[in-house]
Amino acid sequence: MGVIIRLKRFIKFSAALFLLTLVYGLIQPLRLTVTEVEIRDNDLPEQFSGKKIVFLTDSHLGHFLSQRRLGEMVSKVNDIGADIVILGGDYAEQDPRDYNRAFAELKGLRASLGVYAVLGNHDYKAGRKYIISIIEQSGIKSLDNEATWITAGENKIKIGGVGDLWLSNQDTAPTLSDTTPADFTVLVSHNPDYAKEVPTDKIDLVLAGHTHAGQVSLFGLWAPWVPSKYGQEFRYGLKDINDMKLYITSGLGTTFIPLRFFTRPEIAVITLKR
Repeated sequence: MGVIIRLKRFIKFSAALFLLTLVYGLIQPLRLTVTEVEIRDNDLPEQFSGKKIVFLTDSHLGHFLSQRRLGEMVSKVNDIGADIVILGGDYAEQDPRDYNRAFAELKGLRASLGVYAVLGNHDYKAGRKYIISIIEQSGIKSLDNEATWITAGENKIKIGGVGDLWLSNQDTAPTLSDTTPADFTVLVSHNPDYAKEVPTDKIDLVLAGHTHAGQVSLFGLWAPWVPSKYGQEFRYGLKDINDMKLYITSGLGTTFIPLRFFTRPEIAVITLKR
């Protein structure tokens, strides 16, 4: 009789634990956080010291993230007062109609030195030319294998982007052709794995997303699946690769399942310091 009672208690405890875990996983995607990151580099021009880059990626608007929710995120970004906003790809879950809804909100982003974007693997599946046209119609500059100089006073920095590592080519010529190692240069790649393939010492900072920090992790320390050939090393956070910094954000949305465990969605605020 005692065994049956203990078994019933174990079943009840297991059911309650499962329910609590499920509720936690469903709530965490709603717990948007602002992560402050400081990047110090001697190549940074004096007039850019203190400038803020807000980096957003992986909204995956569609089944699990609504247009209204994305609009709230845009408002939160605008309250930060970014100098530069960079979008890292995977704006929707591939349905072309969702991209129109996503950029109906993203076009509201405000930054004194502009808003820039690359494409992710989901975006390429939806159609590269189509997505780039939506980006540019929204007043956002596409950096899909493109680059631009950003000027503040008499100083300037270079920001470039490459195509998705899985579904495109990576052309760094627009980023590197007119830069020197003394220039401060940012490269945006949806997939962080490309950081180890950068064919130059001219890049100071790489910004990437794609991994969702594993999306489901054990106390934010380890994830059973990370979409990177470098596994846990490229799950999330600030990395040093030779003389280059790499920041991998956890992103805004979810994919496959509407759950996050110890991997809160984030707005990454990167303050540049000399």
